This record gives sequence, structure tokens and C-alpha cells, in this order.
Amino acid sequence: MATPVAVAVWVPGGLFFVGFFWGLPFAGCSVWLDVVAMRRQRVFDDPLVTADEARNSRSTPSPTSRPFTN
Repeated sequence: MATPVAVAVWVPGGLFFVGFFWGLPFAGCSVWLDVVAMRRQRVFDDPLVTADEARNSRSTPSPTSRPFTN
């Protein structure tokens, strides 16, 4: 567990190396948490619903809002 600290202290440029590679998983976790929060808020609810349908449930659905099934 002390390897990143040793690399950051003893290797020239090691602080950048350790910071960059520790930043990758933290950035990935941050993006994942953002997507989870947006899904809970239903940001990604239904991409085929038009803005008019979302505001007025009585409006006539557009041809692209419901895929055809034969």
C-alpha cells in the first residue's frame, strides 16, 4: 500500500505519475455516480418521447415515439 507514496517521493516525476493513475479510477467513479444520479432523476427516461408529449399527455404521439412492431 505504500508503493504509490514511495514512487511519488523517490522517482523523478513520480508525483505526476501517481496522481494521474489515481485520478483515473476516481474520475471513472465520479462519472458513474453522476449517471446513477441522473437515472434516479429520470433524465434518461425515454429518448423517443418528444417535448410536446412530455408536456401534454393528451397530445397525438409522433410517428417516431413508438417503434412499429409487426
